[in-house]
Formats: sequence, C-alpha cells, structure tokens
Amino acid sequence: MAGIFDKVSAFARSSQGKKLIQQAQAAAKDPANRAKVQELGNKLKDPANRAKVQEYGNKLKDAAKQASSKRGAKADGPAAPDVHPDPDAPEPKTQP
Repeated sequence: MAGIFDKVSAFARSSQGKKLIQQAQAAAKDPANRAKVQELGNKLKDPANRAKVQEYGNKLKDAAKQASSKRGAKADGPAAPDVHPDPDAPEPKTQP
C-alpha cells in the first residue's frame, strides 16, 4: 500500500501536480464553490436525502454481490461473456 502513497506524493511534487494543487486551492477559495459544497453538505444531512442515498447504496451493494456470485460460479476464471449464437451462422462441424 505504501507504493500508492509514494506515487501520489511524487505526482504532487511534479510540475503537473503542483499546477493541479494550485487549481484546487483556487477553486476552494471561490465563494460560489464554497456555497455549492455547503449546499451539498446540507442535503446530505437532511434525513430524507440520507435515506435515499442509503437505499441507493444498498441497491449497488446487492447488484455487486449478484455479479460476484455469478462470476464465483465458475471457479477457474472470470465469468464467460453472455454470447448468443448468430441464427444465420452455419452449424459447426463436429468430429465423429
């Protein structure tokens, strides 16, 4: 895991990283952006919105579990793609 942090800190020290950090700091100082962040925070604190977000998160978890269980059915690799045969394709020849 240390490798990831080393890469991030190396990027932050690069000229491109420094440029992006300056852009982020300028955006953080902008009153319009601060108002957007405050509004988003208020929405997330509202119990009705929190319930919607939690419900959506639960749906995503369930979908991920179903996808992983489908892949887990085949133990020797990733799930086979869902391929439907071409009805106009000739029948494959079989060996006797």
